Amino acid sequence: MESPVALYIHIPFCHALCHYCDFSKTANFDSTHVHTYFERIKHHLELILPGLKAPVSSVFFGGGTPGLFAKEYRPIFQVLRRLIADDAEVSLEANPRNCSHENLAVWGDLGFNRLSIGIQTFDEAGLKFLTRDHTTYDSEASIRNSRKYFKNVNVDLIYGWNGQTESSWERDLSVVGELGVPHLSLYNLTYEPRTPIGRAHHRGRLAGADEVSLLAYYERARQVLGATGYLHEEVSNWSQPGFSCRHNWVYWSGGTFVGIGAGAHGFIDDGTATGFRYAFSKDLRAFLRAPAGVPLENSGLVHSAFFSQMGAEIDADRDLDSALTEYVGSSLRTAKGASLQRMAAISLRTFRPRASLRRGLAEGMLEMDDERTYLRLKPAEWFRENAWAVEVILSFV
Repeated sequence: MESPVALYIHIPFCHALCHYCDFSKTANFDSTHVHTYFERIKHHLELILPGLKAPVSSVFFGGGTPGLFAKEYRPIFQVLRRLIADDAEVSLEANPRNCSHENLAVWGDLGFNRLSIGIQTFDEAGLKFLTRDHTTYDSEASIRNSRKYFKNVNVDLIYGWNGQTESSWERDLSVVGELGVPHLSLYNLTYEPRTPIGRAHHRGRLAGADEVSLLAYYERARQVLGATGYLHEEVSNWSQPGFSCRHNWVYWSGGTFVGIGAGAHGFIDDGTATGFRYAFSKDLRAFLRAPAGVPLENSGLVHSAFFSQMGAEIDADRDLDSALTEYVGSSLRTAKGASLQRMAAISLRTFRPRASLRRGLAEGMLEMDDERTYLRLKPAEWFRENAWAVEVILSFV
């Protein structure tokens, strides 16, 4: 049985630009830009998906603000329905003000079956700091409305913003629980260099939360959500039983994911130890100026040259070390953990635990399953995953 394949479609259009976001995005667009971009997305889908070795099990429309559009997605879904699994998980990112009854009905009719709402916080001061264009009322209303149309709903929350308090964070956590949100993504605020708040932080005009505070917010989330029945799947992701995000697990387990659109990245497991990675330009105009691409060669399988001729940049520096680092970094901070067999196959080396790992296993910070096939960190240690990942990587010699 082939491993599942995930598809990511990037929609870069936004009504306004949030000051913390570093994704490919633009607020300078019109209907012509949208039509041209969607035509290119549709063309790439028709070229790429037939060459995959397994059906697409999940699709995620991210952004940008994909929720700005509804009926505009119909031509894309005419292609998707033919090329993805019948039971595929199909997610759409939306902002609270996108979640009108009209849009929710159209999204469901098109084939979306999972909604991810960018709430970020229910605190008005926090929304202002994060330059969000919605209110707490909008946030709560969007969740209530969405739950009428979608069983599977995720909410994004951010912690570590300036002015946040323990009580405001606890309120954020309690509100999503009270509203019955089945999946949560909790991210600590990062100050990306190319963003307004990142530049202010770099110049010393804006202080970020320290590690002690961030760890305290993380631990409080573990306590509150664990007590209310949420399962901690990954350092930033929580779900109620039955609502795990299928798309996320492809990333975390080192599976094939196809990225389409400006700024989209992809990884193809082509049977080699490293596979190959590619990325499309973050610049919308550069993405549209690139060659549209031609059908696959007779081999019928996607390959690096195929993506290159569509304007994607191939990661030519990818080697065994970078492949191992990538896999360990994504899998070690999950409830499943990192496969020892997979790490050995990627690195072509033998696992000989360093003293620090042996100590961590003895003290219960790490564990192996009964078959000794997976190495897992305890959730309390996921927040320090980077340091543990280094020790794991150095233990393959």
